[in-house]
Parts: sequence; structure tokens; C-alpha cells
Amino acid sequence: MVRALACLLTCLPALAVCAASPAGADGPDVTVGQPVPVVDAAQPGEGPLAVTISPDRATVPYFGKATFDVTITNTATTGVGLFRIDMPACSLWEEGPLRPGATIALRCEMGPFDQSNRQYEVSVSATDFWSRFLVRRTVAITVGPPTSSVALQQYLDGVDPGAPEVPNAHPLGTALSLTAVVTNTGPDRLHDIAVADNELGAIPCPQSALEPGASMVCGPSRVAIDRVDVVIEITAVTAYGTDGAPVGAGDALRWRGLDPTPPCPAAPDLLRGVTVQVDAGPITDRLAGLRVLSGNNVIVRWSAMAPGAEGCRISLAQYDTPWRTFRPDVEQHLIAAASCAGAGCRSADGVGYELRLSARGMDRPAQFDLVTGTPLAGVGPSSGYYSAWLSGGTHRLIMAGTSVEATAPR
Repeated sequence: MVRALACLLTCLPALAVCAASPAGADGPDVTVGQPVPVVDAAQPGEGPLAVTISPDRATVPYFGKATFDVTITNTATTGVGLFRIDMPACSLWEEGPLRPGATIALRCEMGPFDQSNRQYEVSVSATDFWSRFLVRRTVAITVGPPTSSVALQQYLDGVDPGAPEVPNAHPLGTALSLTAVVTNTGPDRLHDIAVADNELGAIPCPQSALEPGASMVCGPSRVAIDRVDVVIEITAVTAYGTDGAPVGAGDALRWRGLDPTPPCPAAPDLLRGVTVQVDAGPITDRLAGLRVLSGNNVIVRWSAMAPGAEGCRISLAQYDTPWRTFRPDVEQHLIAAASCAGAGCRSADGVGYELRLSARGMDRPAQFDLVTGTPLAGVGPSSGYYSAWLSGGTHRLIMAGTSVEATAPR
């Protein structure tokens, strides 16, 4: 007999109710939903199994449920066993034997559903002493449109930032106030409203529910302008309607910081007498071929700067890279960086200038770039390139190189 009866939901997290019980006379085979050929139980492959699913189709409201009755009958004169029934909401193991003429009946409640026109395949398999049989049926469910809806609009210091494709430029070191206006644009009351930003995390709202047509202002949250590369802020709202269906909306904006230091002049000898060293290791004049472990200090020193460059910003950046040489078609991501400008670049002993970068994530080779301005967050086809992404010398490559594998001392 039935050893185990488990109900599994694969649509959305919810309970599914299944019941097994004796059934009466077996009815005709029924294919539910989209028209598909119904294979007679006597044809090869299906053997002695007669399988029906009813009703013949289901249309449910958004986030609604559907109930189906499944029957399996042994039409042979001998028993069959080792049943397996797979359905999105119900699964059954019946180790048998299923006696001749006997029927297994299942009632499966499936849902809730949040997408339209779902179609599922139901399979029933069994064996007798000689053969294995497999029966397939199709279940189709049409889901109505959602009734609830919500809208969200971001503001920076009370101003609509406009199209997200155009970055808003703000001075480095400043801070802006981000607010989000949430509006219930549907006919139903919304509850459990939550707003979050990909950079800032959760944004507080004055209430957790909104009546139809009502709005509220969530925030403010502080946005620190601490990078010159383009940053995207994505704010999203989630809520639930009276029918329990989830709804959501989002808004995006882009901003970038303006470096207050003057741009470096486009001089070929911007930095003079450049040397490179890893901690107290050998001194070289190249960033390429360094043996660097996580926690090592990569130190770049220079003796003088070109005229007019004393106040400009110099940065040393570490990027991840899957290749030993730079490839313009491969995306690199910033891992660590050090930056200085003007007197902040002076060596501790007052002789010359230096930058120290503590290397991170050195489980594989990395790309080290000495550049003008603040380093880009990424280098590659979707981020930009030094000496080409911006004009005016704001981001120019001075020196670059890929490290080689290094082994930590044992």
C-alpha cells in the first residue's frame, strides 16, 4: 500500500494539500490545459496504466491556487508495483503491488501562482515482472493579471535626479540626502511595505501600509560622495496586496564624484625617478613581474614631479585579472587602491614622494596601475579605460604591470 505520500510545491513557497483515497470506476483519459495527444493506455509504453487528470483546464486569479484530481488504474489482470507519480504539487511512491482493477486517487492543490500560462508535465511510472511503463499527461494553468501595483521615485536633496543614464556630478567629500516616494497605484490596500537601496541598505518609511492612491516619503538616507567613478543607486520597494500577492517597483540613478584637486598635466615625465619595491624587497623601476602576497606593501616612490603637477592626484590601484597581460576585452575590477595629492604624497622623511598600497586577494596574479586622478572602479569594455575614457588628463596611465605567482613562506 502507500508507504509515503509527500506534497512538494515548486511554484512558490506555500503549502500544498494532497490526499490519497479509493476511487470508483475509472473515467476516460483527460488531458488538461493545452491540447496534446492522449495516448490510449493499451498503446506500447503505457502498458496497463489508465491515468486521468481533472478538471480539463484551470484558470486562477493572480496568486491563486488550483486543485486537480489524479487517478491511476491498473487495467491488467496482474498487479503492478514500484509506482512513482511526479506532479509539481504532489509526489507519491507506491511500492505495490497495485492489484488488477485497483485505483489510486490523489487530490493536489497547486499554487499560489504569480506568472501567466504555466504548463506542467505529470508523469506516472510503474513496473511489472517484465516491463517498465511510463504515462505522461499535461496540466496547463492560466493565471490572471495582478490587481495590486506600486510606484517608486527617488530624489537627491529633494530634486528628481532625472534619467539614470546621465550621472549626476557632485564634489568629492560631500553628502546628499536620498528620499524615495512610494505610491499605491492599485485599487487595493498595500501592507508590509519595505524600501531598500543596493548601496545603503534598508530605507526607513513612516508607515508599513498605504491605502489606494496614497503616498509616503521614505528616508532620508545619507549618500556619501566618496568615489569619482560612476555609482548606480537602485532603490526598490516591495509590498503585498489584500490577496497576499507580492508587488514591487524600482528606480535607479547614477552619480559620480568630482575630484577637487587640479588635473595632472599631460607631461611625459610627470613623475621623475620612479622606483618600485615590495616591502623591503629588491628595488625595481617596473610594476610588472612583482611577487606579491596578500598583506604585502607595494611601494612606489618618485623623486620629483613635473612643473605644475605638485597639487595633482596620483593613485596606485590593484585590479583582479585572469590574464598575465592586459586585454582590452576583459573586465577588471578594483580590489584595493591608495591615493594622494599635493603635500600628502611627501615621504615620511621629507625626501621625495611615495605611495603605499596593501595588496589584497593575492591568491592569483593581479594588475597594478599607477594612474593620475582617483582610480576607476573597473577597467574594460563596460567600465572604461585609462587615457581613453576621459579627456583632459583626469585618468591617465603612468605605469602598469601584472604580478607573478608568489608562494607564501612555510
